[in-house]
Amino acid sequence: AVELPRPPSYKELVQWAETLSHAFAKALMQKVDLLEFVEKVCRCGEGLMYHRQHLLAYLEVYARFADRALALRETIKSGKAPADDARTKRAIAAVVRFKLGRCAALYQQTIKKDESAKRKDTIETLRDVLRDILQAVKFVNTWEVSIREELYWAVYNGCLLALRVARWLRLHGFGSVCVEAMGWLAQSANASLPLMAVHFVPMR
Repeated sequence: AVELPRPPSYKELVQWAETLSHAFAKALMQKVDLLEFVEKVCRCGEGLMYHRQHLLAYLEVYARFADRALALRETIKSGKAPADDARTKRAIAAVVRFKLGRCAALYQQTIKKDESAKRKDTIETLRDVLRDILQAVKFVNTWEVSIREELYWAVYNGCLLALRVARWLRLHGFGSVCVEAMGWLAQSANASLPLMAVHFVPMR
């Protein structure tokens, strides 16, 4: 017989949320560098999603620290460091990674709450997810070619996530919602030299 893993209880989820809160509060008190803090937030959110704790990842990680990712983005846009600086590239990657992670967590939590797509707000939420994916990819595309080519993985991951959202919408009769977004992402993928490689052809 196959033994299925036991889902965590509500008490365990509350304990995990408190542990996360205390850990990040300690990091803030120690005045951890903003870039390192956002990278730690991304790793934590991705770890929770790996263990299928999408609600915990969205509420206790991505929603709670969205202001930190926004502050990092504004720091990059202020132009205090050259675009080809290694730290600047790390910061761009962290902002995009945070944005896509948040989109993935929201998508998973949304379809879990409404598997049959009977609620109107489900479609509106997924429309917002697609919009945020586009914003993340557009943020990558605002930089020069060398940086865009180095961060090709962000465009690739954004396309894969958008494909999952679009497939779910199409299967539930709302394919028209994602046509414009998928068209724009296809153009972005076609404009990325690394994504022209042969092993990316199935995705494109």
